[in-house]
Amino acid sequence: VSTQSTWEVRVAKQLHALMLIHMQRKSSMFWCENQELGYGNTCAITTTPVPLCPYLGMANEAVLCMLWEKINEAEASGSSPSGSGTVPYEDCPYKDQDNGPLACDLWCQLQELTTGTVCTGAPTCPCTLR
Repeated sequence: VSTQSTWEVRVAKQLHALMLIHMQRKSSMFWCENQELGYGNTCAITTTPVPLCPYLGMANEAVLCMLWEKINEAEASGSSPSGSGTVPYEDCPYKDQDNGPLACDLWCQLQELTTGTVCTGAPTCPCTLR
């Protein structure tokens, strides 16, 4: 009987989601190559593919993906926030939810991108990488 830590399960789910994204892209590329080589057809890419949220399958995925999408939108907008200052990490509305530290990390990134405020007092990771 093996037991996995919550962290190990979380990492496994993230890796699985990333592998699915990679496989979908490879499958599309293979189909286009087959069309071109076998039939002389060329795939027309009319839109930029929307990447899948890397937090799918994780606890509280709706919140995590919503924050991730808003971060992507803020980065893509190219606009600079007009404000500055700090916001206490404790103000994060997601801190008591599942995957609260991750959600709050994303929330802090979003605050900095959209308002220019920087989170203060965030906990540091207690883990060490081997």
